[in-house]
Amino acid sequence: MNKTSEPACNEATFVGNRLAGCLDLLGPDKKSLRQKFLIGEPRACAAGSAEDMKRRGYVGIYQKERTVTFRIPQTNLLLHKAW
Repeated sequence: MNKTSEPACNEATFVGNRLAGCLDLLGPDKKSLRQKFLIGEPRACAAGSAEDMKRRGYVGIYQKERTVTFRIPQTNLLLHKAW
């Protein structure tokens, strides 16, 4: 993690890039992306570099809470814990 990034918006909490215009649309749970996630700088992805994504009007969305996944040994059971 570089020193210029915010502690709440690091690689571990990155969800994806979305168009800035769709952040206020309501989903089936009656919440918008702006209410559920933190908004920050876009990241590089298969569609282009971070600068290209920013020029196209994309923003990065990040989880508000850090999620840790635990796997129980010798099973396929996964436990997800939000901190």
